Amino acid sequence: MKSKYSSILLSVLFIASGGFSLRAQEKPSEPAKPEETWGVIPLLVPIYTPETRFMVAGGGIFWYNPWPEAPRKRITELMTFFTASQNAQYSFGLVAEMYFLQHRLKIMQNLDLYKQPNLFWGLGPYAPAQNEDKYDARGVANRTSALWLIAENLYAGVLWQSQFDEISSASPASYLNTVKPTGHSGSRGNGPGIHVVWDTRDNPFSPEKGQWLEMRLTYSDAIFGGAGVFTQSVFDLRHFQRIWFGHVLAFNALLATSAGDTPWLAMPRLGGQFLMRGFFYGRYIDNHLWVTQVDYRLPVWWRFGLVLFTGIGDVAQKLTEPVSSNYKIGYGTGLRILVDKEQKINMRLDMGFTNHGDANFYFTFKEAF
Repeated sequence: MKSKYSSILLSVLFIASGGFSLRAQEKPSEPAKPEETWGVIPLLVPIYTPETRFMVAGGGIFWYNPWPEAPRKRITELMTFFTASQNAQYSFGLVAEMYFLQHRLKIMQNLDLYKQPNLFWGLGPYAPAQNEDKYDARGVANRTSALWLIAENLYAGVLWQSQFDEISSASPASYLNTVKPTGHSGSRGNGPGIHVVWDTRDNPFSPEKGQWLEMRLTYSDAIFGGAGVFTQSVFDLRHFQRIWFGHVLAFNALLATSAGDTPWLAMPRLGGQFLMRGFFYGRYIDNHLWVTQVDYRLPVWWRFGLVLFTGIGDVAQKLTEPVSSNYKIGYGTGLRILVDKEQKINMRLDMGFTNHGDANFYFTFKEAF
């Protein structure tokens, strides 16, 4: 699912919740309400990743909570966003998590309209650096989920996922046009799926304890307007454990798979600011991706903290194949600056290195997982 920018913006825009919110509140002379039920949050900030270089990210959030006294409190959030990068990339979209029937029904929406010049090295765990090819992707991606609370902290339901891209290279003789992977000139994926979310974290931005488990299975077919027949699945497990005096050990295991006529741009990709920091996002692409990563997060002084991180992962054409001996390993350290004490939102400056000699810097917000 092509929604990298929307993930970044969902992290970034929440920073304003502590100081820039235009909230529904009473004048000082009037009796205070027990709890505010809505607010508007605007923001415009710079961020940096190696895939985009410097980027301006902005937009706004409307939040609403008509049932502040209901159990398992959730807040409805509707976010519109835009991005514009130094690499001539842009994105516009909508991200929403909406609750109805006193939080029993959860609607998740992720819509992204984008133009993303990027790099392609080929498919597989051994794609050589000399294959580097520039391409331009323009398109729209959408995922809409309707989930029902079936047990404490557990939502399950259905989703509809779409991705439509047009892809072009700088030259007819480019590597992308030479190897012509499935969907080399564009993607058309459209179809239904199943979505399950289990969440016991104490905080969605900087958890100190609890677990997060998300599972998605989607199916695309020509009868739904797609090109070819393919399935995709994601299994994402996160565990957080407070050790002592604010020190936190965070663990993430992710498995993403695809089967059938999957367009190459819709395949799982290793790298980026969330998975295997240090590797360029999309440096390695194939039908299947597995990653395990660990963060050690510790407070230092006042609003400053440090993080030590490492991860190991790889891509593969077939799940039944032996695991590649060319493991991808990322590691590094980062600085954290607490910018919203109430929501526990950090500004993140990470320096990631890899066992392939890469070094990349990330300046963004919210933890990687």
